[in-house]
Amino acid sequence: MGWFFFYYKVFFLGQTFVLEDSSRFFYPFWKWGAGAWNRGVIPLWNPDVGFGMPYFADPQMASWYPPVRVFYSIFSPTWAFTLLIPLHHLWVLLGFWLFARGRGFSPWMSLCGCLVFGFSFNAVSLAWATPMLFAYAWIPWIFHGMDGVNRSRKGSFLLLASSLSLQLAAGYPLFFYLTLLILGMSRLLSHAASGWKQPWGREFGMGMAAVFIALALNAAWLLPFEEFIPFSNLGKRTGFSESLDWSDLATWLNPFFKGHPLFSSPPSPFSVTVYFAGLPSLVVLVWSILNRKISRSSLLLFLLVLVLSLGTTASMGGWFKAFVPGYGLVVRSGYWIPFVVWALAVLFLESGIGLSKMEGFGWLWASLLVYLSALVLGVPWELKSFWASLFFTLGAGLAKVFPWDWRRVWLALSMVFSVGPVVHGIQFTMDKSYYDEPPQVCSHISEQGRIYNSPSLEDRFHYISGNGVSDAYLQLKEAMVSNWPIAFGFREVGFSNALFLRSFLDWYYAPYWEPGSAKMLDYLDARYVVGWIPCFHGSSPVSAGTAPLWNNPSAVSPWRTCRRVAPQNDWREDFAAMRKSSFRFSDTCFATDKDLAGDYHPRSLSENSDGPNTKMIQAVGKGKALLVSSETAYPGWRASADGQRIALTEVNHGFQGLVLGNGQERVKLTYCPTSFRLGFFISLLAFAFWMGILFRNFGNFHASI
Repeated sequence: MGWFFFYYKVFFLGQTFVLEDSSRFFYPFWKWGAGAWNRGVIPLWNPDVGFGMPYFADPQMASWYPPVRVFYSIFSPTWAFTLLIPLHHLWVLLGFWLFARGRGFSPWMSLCGCLVFGFSFNAVSLAWATPMLFAYAWIPWIFHGMDGVNRSRKGSFLLLASSLSLQLAAGYPLFFYLTLLILGMSRLLSHAASGWKQPWGREFGMGMAAVFIALALNAAWLLPFEEFIPFSNLGKRTGFSESLDWSDLATWLNPFFKGHPLFSSPPSPFSVTVYFAGLPSLVVLVWSILNRKISRSSLLLFLLVLVLSLGTTASMGGWFKAFVPGYGLVVRSGYWIPFVVWALAVLFLESGIGLSKMEGFGWLWASLLVYLSALVLGVPWELKSFWASLFFTLGAGLAKVFPWDWRRVWLALSMVFSVGPVVHGIQFTMDKSYYDEPPQVCSHISEQGRIYNSPSLEDRFHYISGNGVSDAYLQLKEAMVSNWPIAFGFREVGFSNALFLRSFLDWYYAPYWEPGSAKMLDYLDARYVVGWIPCFHGSSPVSAGTAPLWNNPSAVSPWRTCRRVAPQNDWREDFAAMRKSSFRFSDTCFATDKDLAGDYHPRSLSENSDGPNTKMIQAVGKGKALLVSSETAYPGWRASADGQRIALTEVNHGFQGLVLGNGQERVKLTYCPTSFRLGFFISLLAFAFWMGILFRNFGNFHASI
């Protein structure tokens, strides 16, 4: 019921989620992908962003995640996006409830645990990075499935394998890795606490089998993703790390110790920098430590993950990065916070058992210590919900006045008054028209071509600002910042993506440097430019609005012919040549294949797209011709001329090119990489195997849930 009222704006007032990456990245890309899927085409490639890049291979697109596919096939893009967020939050709560009840905890303590894990600051703010929330939603289900495997509950292996598979497909594979790591740590600590008396061979074997099934079911996108990695910025991205500061620990007590996310521009997303999970959870933790009524293995897991969440701040990041394979992918130590809160929620449940026999003043001292510390760290004295939470927390400790059943109710109320106002204070939504109605600037965009978002625009909107939150996000939309154009059917060149092709960035910044910016914009088919660019200095924009919009009438189509080929050299050397006033892209290009150097005949070209993965080109003319593009060269593209297979080559540092012989005029380019075909075949085999086991054990699977 609390969940339902928490999202009353969504269910009753027609509101949707817009904060952070939810509107600036995931909504536009998922809407674009849904359009292709609903036309019966698998969107392997996205030609409308940058100069083209893999779509299906990018895990952030959640292309292989069944809930996204189902909802986007039934509802409009706005409704699908809006409903997926609260329903995954509900899935978190249901999963933790079943996990807690499966371990034998009472309904009221299970409810309190749901409040700790499901309504922590981190859990609610993960809606701003939507795939993180989807992956987060499967954490309790995975632990519940593993518990069932340990207890030999029928159907638990299927639950474990299914949950792992869906978490991996959800769009944030880092959480899949971290979940397995924490699951392994918790089992090792549990076995160590029992003196290694419990058998672990079957548990380990079934766990590894579940992981193998999850990997096989996701092979359709995992193999293309593996192919994508060497061409992407991922290697450089993992080369830096961002660690939380000691001061971030204060957010356990005051969630807004470092500022409010709706009224500040933090350098790191708040979704990964705030620990707050309710003051009563800390009271239970402090009380159980003082009274030595705490599981040592669970406490050790909590402290270990807490230290890891501080990264290099706690002098552990470098050591752990060298010790654990893949830890270098955790570029922000705050990504550990969901698992810190998970460990705290488990501790809360286990420590809560001892509260039924509580004696002495330990609870009073623990409550005063936690709540007074919160006041010292800046929680306002006049905050009524703070005092209400303290009142119910103290009432939960009155063992000689109230029976245990009543005190559990008081403990739940104390959690509601502690976490409720906090998460309500960070939930911001806007009317669905924010997504459904195009920006006014779209009325000035009438010609085909790319919309180039200048670096000046990206810098300006790096941190949003305005007269209010609504105004700030309306400015983003009206400025048509990166990713917004593709939500309304335009092609764009912008830089606002965690994963991108390395070849893209050099060409994105190239037009920004004078001289030569105009001809580079022409070559890149930048028909419109948003923001300031050198070659438009002194001109008048076609629309001023939130950001100036310039029309570039001399932009050419992505494919054209070139008269002469020169051998490709170092980027800086060739870039210097391109900037010279005498250089013309119609006359000269650079090719990686030095055997192509020489002169070629011009052709008259016309293009036609048959979906995102296919392009048709008509090249009318005689003689040997070189077709040059401003579309990304990438493995998996195949070309044929008049039905005969021809080779593609790389030109101009990252773009596609091909040579046509005399008489070859009809060209077809298709993107269908071997990595996808092989991965898709593996996924189909794994799915058939998994479905066979599921139908055979359907009753047991239902019982395990």
